Amino acid sequence: MKKKPIFTILITFIIIIIAYFIAWKVIATKTKNRIEKKIIESGIIYKDLSISGFPFSKKLKISNLEFKNNTEGLTKDALKINKVILSSFIFGNDYTASFKNIKIFNASKNEENTIKFNSIPIAKFSFYKNGELKSFTYKDTDYEIIDSKNKKVNSAGLSSIKINSILTDNTSDYSIIASFNELKNFNILDKKFTNNDSKLIPNSYNVKIDVSLYLKKEGDKIVETSLKINDISFDNKVTNIEISLNGEVKNDKEDSMLFGKLKLQINNFDKFSLFLFETFKETQIKNETPENKIIKSKLFLDNIEEFKILSKKNKETTDKKAVFLIERKKKEIDYKINEESLLSFISEQNRKNQDRLKKETEKNQESKIEESMEVEEEKTETKEGVKTEEKK
Repeated sequence: MKKKPIFTILITFIIIIIAYFIAWKVIATKTKNRIEKKIIESGIIYKDLSISGFPFSKKLKISNLEFKNNTEGLTKDALKINKVILSSFIFGNDYTASFKNIKIFNASKNEENTIKFNSIPIAKFSFYKNGELKSFTYKDTDYEIIDSKNKKVNSAGLSSIKINSILTDNTSDYSIIASFNELKNFNILDKKFTNNDSKLIPNSYNVKIDVSLYLKKEGDKIVETSLKINDISFDNKVTNIEISLNGEVKNDKEDSMLFGKLKLQINNFDKFSLFLFETFKETQIKNETPENKIIKSKLFLDNIEEFKILSKKNKETTDKKAVFLIERKKKEIDYKINEESLLSFISEQNRKNQDRLKKETEKNQESKIEESMEVEEEKTETKEGVKTEEKK
């Protein structure tokens, strides 16, 4: 008679354990499927995704992740992570991420470089119940990128990223703040455009991003967008080139084109112009004939000068900095730069470029004709000299 309560308790305990395991399995599987879907939607390549952590946690192990960039003109290097582990309480939606064996595939040299962190980077994720991202934070102190010969290729100082979102049934509001400091010898251009000695690769620079993005949906369609740029800045420590952008642009159902105001400020504009010219030479006319290089270089420098003149229409422009106010009012056809019509400016530049190209082409043709005539004169003089000698 006394054994029945013990047996009942044992059976009840087993049933609870089984029920809890089933509940854990259901929650874990839903989490796995949701994150797997997000990874696939993001275009990230991976080999395997598994989940463990029973009974009190969820641990997602993602192996052989690969982040590739397919944008034309930018580097085709790929970030490879051997293993990522996302950990969370079983009923929680907050995750801590840890990384193992991070490498960068160097596409131009067909080799893998290793990232060595001074301290382990920290990444945390938080999701809403529907699977949408609620928050994300990342922070590291500094790291170096080492090649197969144990030689330092690149390095970086403190890096941090912070994303927060507020979601309702039909609106999404995101705040994105990121900072990347003391980036050294990083090249974002495709290697076919540059080499290791390229002047396009900054020795040291900082990047800051502080933006807010608002989206409004009707069903699956986005009907309103607002991007507020508190600060996007690039600071090259070697050349002292500083570029900053701020302002706000929007679009909605009544006007699908972006409208609003953006302020672009470039400190040390002359050095920035030189950087643009070096970029142009290495990416656009590297394989041109000497004759075309001269013509296109002159055209490019003339266009730079036109932008410099345009910048002086803004009262904030000085000898050392150029300021451009880019704006468009809702439902207006044209954008304005420093109060000048963008369409008119582009049209005028096209006309001037055609005139310049025509003049340079004619000048080159005249030069070729003169050279040809000089050669013919030399030949004639040589023939006459020979005849004179023969008569003697």
